[in-house]
Amino acid sequence: MKLEDLIPLPPLHPYLQTYAELTEQAAGWGLDLKTLLLILAFLGLWLKCRISRRRLLRRHAAELQEVRETDGLTQVASRRRVDVLLEQLIENCQRHGHPFSLILFELDQLKQVNSLLGHRSGDQALTAVSQFVQGHLRKMDVLGRWTGSRFIILCPSIDTNQALQLAEKLRAQLSAGPLERVGNQTASFGVVEYQDKSLSAAALVAMAEDALCAARGEGGNNVRGWA
Repeated sequence: MKLEDLIPLPPLHPYLQTYAELTEQAAGWGLDLKTLLLILAFLGLWLKCRISRRRLLRRHAAELQEVRETDGLTQVASRRRVDVLLEQLIENCQRHGHPFSLILFELDQLKQVNSLLGHRSGDQALTAVSQFVQGHLRKMDVLGRWTGSRFIILCPSIDTNQALQLAEKLRAQLSAGPLERVGNQTASFGVVEYQDKSLSAAALVAMAEDALCAARGEGGNNVRGWA
């Protein structure tokens, strides 16, 4: 029985197709065939480890990117992700005139929940409300966590009136019935449309915050647009 029948190898080089040629090449390098095969096996193992390591690094990089883009508690978009998307919407509006609106909302009773029931219950309320709102948005809308108790919704291709209607629908549906494990919750909403193309992202969010404060100042569970 020939050696190639015992250890079949794929061709490693177009000019090294047979074991006889491998043996001849090994002799030319001052090696026997067994040593050459061991070297080739080691190189194959080394190459496999390199490939596995690169795949592992790519997977870790993807996981890290997901962590950066997702809020750890509520699993909606992170502040970092919202910042990037908001800048893209602004640039798209400035270049192509595509409108968009921004909705900022905050849970009205979160401080009381934290004080009376503890922060775990507050976290449950944040998670439940964010999941509820996410389920009532369009696919193109982006819900993100802005600060501890505040959330932001990026709404491409809608104007102020449409954004106000969306915010009112969310407010009414949220306050209409209890959420699982956290009971009745209400929220206040501030709405602004990106119209002045000289505005920065920070200035636009500040306008939404003013509208939100106005809604909360009227007792909460309210919607106000920036004026």
